[in-house]
Amino acid sequence: MPIQPDSPPDAGLPAAAARLIGQYVFGTCCGAALASAALLSTQLPGVAPASRLMLVGGLVLFAALCGLAMYLSPRAGFPMGAALGSTAVAAMLLVGLISLVLGEGLRNPSFGFFGLLVCVVGAVTGLRQRVALGLVAATVLALVGWAQEVQLISGGAGPMPPGMVLAFHCLIVLCSVVGASLIARALDHYLGAAAEREHRFQGLLRVAADWYWEMDRELRLSHVSETGGGAAGIAPLEHVGRRLWEIGNAGLSPDQLDALQADLEAHRRFGGVIARRRDLEGRLRYHSISGEPRFDESGAFGGYLGAASDVTEEVLMQRALAASEARYRELFERSPSPLLLHRRGVVLDANAAAARLFGFADAAAMYGIHAIELFAPGAARDGVIERMALLEGMAVGSSLPVNDTEARSRDGRSLFVQATAVRVEAAGGPASLSIFFDITARLGAENALRRSEAMLSHLVATSPDCITLTETETGRYTMVNAAFYRLTGFDASEVIGHTADELGIWSDPRDRKLLLETLRRDGVASSVPIAFRVKSGARVSMLVSAAHFTMNQRDYLVINSRDQTEIERRRLEYAAILERASIGIAFTRDRRFVQANLAMETMFGWNKGELIGQPGLAVWPDEQAYAEINRHARPLLSAGQPFEGEFRMRRRDGSTFWCRLLASAV
Repeated sequence: MPIQPDSPPDAGLPAAAARLIGQYVFGTCCGAALASAALLSTQLPGVAPASRLMLVGGLVLFAALCGLAMYLSPRAGFPMGAALGSTAVAAMLLVGLISLVLGEGLRNPSFGFFGLLVCVVGAVTGLRQRVALGLVAATVLALVGWAQEVQLISGGAGPMPPGMVLAFHCLIVLCSVVGASLIARALDHYLGAAAEREHRFQGLLRVAADWYWEMDRELRLSHVSETGGGAAGIAPLEHVGRRLWEIGNAGLSPDQLDALQADLEAHRRFGGVIARRRDLEGRLRYHSISGEPRFDESGAFGGYLGAASDVTEEVLMQRALAASEARYRELFERSPSPLLLHRRGVVLDANAAAARLFGFADAAAMYGIHAIELFAPGAARDGVIERMALLEGMAVGSSLPVNDTEARSRDGRSLFVQATAVRVEAAGGPASLSIFFDITARLGAENALRRSEAMLSHLVATSPDCITLTETETGRYTMVNAAFYRLTGFDASEVIGHTADELGIWSDPRDRKLLLETLRRDGVASSVPIAFRVKSGARVSMLVSAAHFTMNQRDYLVINSRDQTEIERRRLEYAAILERASIGIAFTRDRRFVQANLAMETMFGWNKGELIGQPGLAVWPDEQAYAEINRHARPLLSAGQPFEGEFRMRRRDGSTFWCRLLASAV
């Protein structure tokens, strides 16, 4: 998402973010002012009591105004931008006044607050206010500098002239303005991205569910939003603040509520909970409810997010399907699906598939047993008893919806089955025909596949490296991860279905041919340095690895690319910093110099580059001095502690001088 221009809090940042940052700024200023007042209230030599009283009173008044602003800032219509700017200006004027009264001039340490104020307040205000705050800071500094220059105040003594002190203060203020601009741009970018993600999330919810809900840590509904306009009969205002089992018309049976309460209190994910309720027109509707627990970064439980969908048509379709199957499966002996015919729970007939499923020698061995013995004790068996009782009271042709449950074979093995039942005419009167589908293996495979897909998807999505999948034959992209979009600046519509040549990704088209030749020769390509060209035209250094794989009888090329631009830039920056340092810096390994900056070589009388490779003894007067320094330094450096002191050392021409040495292991 592109970065938006800077704007004041009331127009740019979300109101909640602006209020939060503003409250922290006001609170910090209030606390700093009170602490400063406490410090200044002590006896200060050379400061008149009246002047000290004036400063303390000004600071207390400023603290009171900041406290008032912090109290009023959460209210709607509070002018956050103007209040923040006024607070910063008042703080700067107070610092300038304190410096003048105390006679410290530009050397007053309180001027360090200028950069902090400009950076923090400027980050949440507009560009104009940032520049204005910088100008105010520079003006206050200039006035204090002028007073010091014309000797209205002494300003204190120091090795640095006042003009240079003023210049450094102004440089800090300028850097603070720039830093505030960078922070503001970052805030705009990430807050905008968060808003867009929230918008997409709401859109997906509208597509995937009829309404969604949220719970707090106490498992109380904190939000209920229905996109169907109340068609489901949901009354948000009546539900908010209550737990599900405290709602009288939740549409769930006592057993369902008990199971759901157990899942919620255990902070487990749940789904497919079917609620039966009537809508505003009195029609019976079925809703499937799902929920996901929320945890913060530390793993603390934060509540639930959930959604619900109207599945009335699906439920009615399942019932109709079960009834239809019952009419066409009267000769269930030939059915490959396990079938049981029972009345009041006692098995009257069974087919061979049912005997195999439940571990009986043949179908006849099942005659006369009670069907509930085929289900695991506990919730599964209780649910079967309830369904059987319900089924016995239904008319012929009526059916129960498909239900997943846990069964048990004759030898005690656990089975997971889908079961449905229909009332049919049988010898001796109506009976119930139950149909089972063994889903034990399927559930195991689905769970394993789901875990594998989730892990792979998470790894690809969160990888900082660019990962792309292209068709080997055509070179067209079929999948790229978020890191590729961030690096290149393209979006999905510009990438998927297009080739790297169409996008101009390869800075040198020959690189792709060389990569493919390496793959054909070696099977894989690892850590190949290649330059990409992004959407803006910039050239980016990458480290590329690639391999072939086949999926659905099609050949693909998966490429993993790592951006080396920042690494190279940092290396050059560190080298430049080392070279331009005003003190001598050197690195040694195995008692030999492996790197030294210009200041180090000049200090010891060596030409540029000549000290590298020399033994450590080259800078010490003799072997005894070198051995003595090693004896003292080695234990400290081995323990990760620094070693320092003043020692006599030797230049290349043999002359010696005293040098302060600081060493540490890296």
